[in-house]
Amino acid sequence: MKEYTLDKRWRNLCWLMLALAMAGLMAASAGSAMGAEGRGWLLGGTLVLIGAIAALIVCGRKLRCPACGRIVDREAVQAFGKTQVSCPQCGRKLTLK
Repeated sequence: MKEYTLDKRWRNLCWLMLALAMAGLMAASAGSAMGAEGRGWLLGGTLVLIGAIAALIVCGRKLRCPACGRIVDREAVQAFGKTQVSCPQCGRKLTLK
């Protein structure tokens, strides 16, 4: 039986981009509360938020089942401490390496 693997770095990068998106949201929110002095914070936070969301989309697209091609990003991210996930479409066990 063939062993199917996924690259764990995409899952870890998803967590990093999620944290970066939250930081960008907080910076943009703080910048909007500062008024005219916070334009830099608002612009920087918005750019970080947009960049992190774009990177999250790319990371999610890279976490695909090698057997059937279905995106398993939700299963891989939810399996934070686990090394195996299963594909919801074909049911194959995928090892995160």
